[in-house]
Amino acid sequence: MTDAPYSRGWLRRMVQESLFQPRTAGEELLSRPLPREAPWIWLSLLSVLNGILYSLTLPGEAEMGLVLPAFVQSPITLSVFVAVVMVLMTWFFTMAGRMLGGRGDFAALLQVTCWLQSLRLAFQLVVMVLALLSPGLAGILAFVGGIWGLYVLANFLTAAHRFENAMKAIAVMILGVLGVAFAMTFLMTLFGVGPSGS
Repeated sequence: MTDAPYSRGWLRRMVQESLFQPRTAGEELLSRPLPREAPWIWLSLLSVLNGILYSLTLPGEAEMGLVLPAFVQSPITLSVFVAVVMVLMTWFFTMAGRMLGGRGDFAALLQVTCWLQSLRLAFQLVVMVLALLSPGLAGILAFVGGIWGLYVLANFLTAAHRFENAMKAIAVMILGVLGVAFAMTFLMTLFGVGPSGS
């Protein structure tokens, strides 16, 4: 890439490569490390934007019992929840990768997490707009995008941990999701958040 890092041209190419050449995109992203505080600012911004988005989309699901009402009462609650999940996911991806011989550190995985969450947020906005025109097509796009997102994540984890192939990255994904699920269950139990405590 010849464009300056994080310039408009660089971002456009990174989005394209993230979708169709994700391992190459991961290597490029990690070759452009950010100042120590930048990923945390990035994560905070993503948490706020996701909190606003979810506060608009989740109330209906809460009424159907699919989401705990405590999580949709305010964008602040949702933003804090998103931030905690992102940090935990980054930590578990880091530790699981190290257990399997990876060399990625927390800073690198945090940068990967923020980049992929940015793409995910943009994708969610596209699906939301499409849902206004064609709910069926939006549902298909969301399903296909979710599956493709796993492929993208596996390749970014492969790049971050410098694995030879994506098989170990898939194991990292599974361990990371299980770890976050366990941690969030523990935290919700600790703070009394649940069907009876919400």
